[in-house]
Amino acid sequence: MISVDGDGRLRVAPANNLDTVFRFVYRAAMEVDWDEQLEDFYTPIPKEWSYSDWFSQICAAVHSEMGVHLRITSSTVWKNIPDDQRQKIENGSDQQTT
Repeated sequence: MISVDGDGRLRVAPANNLDTVFRFVYRAAMEVDWDEQLEDFYTPIPKEWSYSDWFSQICAAVHSEMGVHLRITSSTVWKNIPDDQRQKIENGSDQQTT
């Protein structure tokens, strides 16, 4: 699931939970953290960056620290993401290596 929480932070919940590994994402020093309770990645509230920028940052941090590629699929659930931001996230993820 890709969502924006009540505080305005982007959250990405991977389909396959590798909690024991994902919790170390902070070591990438890319402002991406893992929420053990909600089992998702989250970012700071966007100020200068867009949600698509932060999605790319989450993907880069997870790949850098864990060697895992996050992908958007037809079964990805979207919650509280404005349509224009969803399109930017989807278009940006098409350009990422899978």
